[in-house]
Amino acid sequence: MKPSLRSLTAHGVIGLALVVFLFPFYWLVITAFKNEGENFRKPPTFWPSEVTLDNFRAAITGSGSYQGVSIESTSVLYGIRDSIIVAGCNTLLSVVLGLFAAYAISRFRTGGQHLSFFILSNRFLPPIVFVVPMFIILRTVGMLDTYIGLILVYLTFNLPFATWYLLAYMKDLPVEVEEAAMMDGCTRLGVVFRIIMPLAAPGMAVTGLFCFVFAWNEYTLAFLLAGNDVTTLTVMLPQFAGSVEVLKGVVSAAAILACIPAVFLAMAMQKFMAASVTQGAYR
Repeated sequence: MKPSLRSLTAHGVIGLALVVFLFPFYWLVITAFKNEGENFRKPPTFWPSEVTLDNFRAAITGSGSYQGVSIESTSVLYGIRDSIIVAGCNTLLSVVLGLFAAYAISRFRTGGQHLSFFILSNRFLPPIVFVVPMFIILRTVGMLDTYIGLILVYLTFNLPFATWYLLAYMKDLPVEVEEAAMMDGCTRLGVVFRIIMPLAAPGMAVTGLFCFVFAWNEYTLAFLLAGNDVTTLTVMLPQFAGSVEVLKGVVSAAAILACIPAVFLAMAMQKFMAASVTQGAYR
């Protein structure tokens, strides 16, 4: 059968959209594999004439130079380590605490009918609003520029999101399954761990993925409340620049290395969510 005009138009629009949205990532990749001389060439080239790994080597070792422009920075691997620690621990805390908060609100009407909206309203404020009080608190308790301090600060915007998202998911879970488990002698805490968590696994996976991405990409709080002993990727990437000119290849290579953990986590969560939906205890 010949494709219709509507089908051709739809495929054309989709193809154009893919080109527009994927071109920046394509340019990032080819810039990372070009030498610095080619990256500064005008007009630009759309394919590297010579593939090189020098930019990745400079990003990993923390040093590089081009025509007198030099950088001396920390290896991007340390930024990846710090970001994984901060984002990973914050995601775990946000999902677990958000699950218990959502369960309490949905089952016991904790806080009345307006508590859930109050929790969501904390997301209305930009993170910069919390900087001054958080700085004073962290400096007072000795947690400024520490993993624990930054993890707890990120809870201010990740925990409300996790609670709100899981609350909507929790309302769809059947109460009858919990009541049947409690009639068989299961405690309320046992119900949460043995019944609620397996049933809410897809929602927890999606919530965890969003929380991880939010914490992974956050810059303002990480820059103002840390940056010396704890340097996340968002704070480290601007350091891969010279005093005269930005080394485009090194910055692009560091950005690609920064994307790898988040991409692998998204792929792992996708498989986990599919397995949770098909193998869940309740159907």
